[in-house]
Amino acid sequence: MLIFLIVVGLCLLGLFIWLVLFIISKLKGGIAINVDNYNAVAGGKFIGTIDLKLRNPLDAESLNVGLVGYSKRNRLVISNGRSRNRSSTEKVYDSRSPISGKKIYPAGKSSYKFKLEVPANLTNQLEGTLGQVAKVAQMAGVIPRTKWYLISNLKISGLDIKKKIRVNID
Repeated sequence: MLIFLIVVGLCLLGLFIWLVLFIISKLKGGIAINVDNYNAVAGGKFIGTIDLKLRNPLDAESLNVGLVGYSKRNRLVISNGRSRNRSSTEKVYDSRSPISGKKIYPAGKSSYKFKLEVPANLTNQLEGTLGQVAKVAQMAGVIPRTKWYLISNLKISGLDIKKKIRVNID
């Protein structure tokens, strides 16, 4: 019982710390990612704007935009004669680049345009019948499907201001 209370207490403490950090980051301002299209193909591009809304002028190292991919991996673990299915999420792609450098970013609203190229070799494109079988297997969850996100952050001392949106790459 004591161990249970300790675990619950640590979880609540972690939640409280996360909440405080979240509130502090929101007091500095916000960031939004706006794209023309949430879908792209390998070799295509995402075009859009990063909109900053800051409460006060902020001295920042850079404003960055990037593309990140996460894939869920399943594995079968056997211990003590029991089999269990374990899953983990792995970062399979991470590319970030600055769209604006070190400067004092003004209070209020400001927009920064970006064009992010999607590498041509990003997905394994299979043609014909084999490609159709692979798509069905991904839909059924047999083959892990990569989840793609556009990310942006204003890199400042302390807590960065961040935003992540889900996009699709075929």
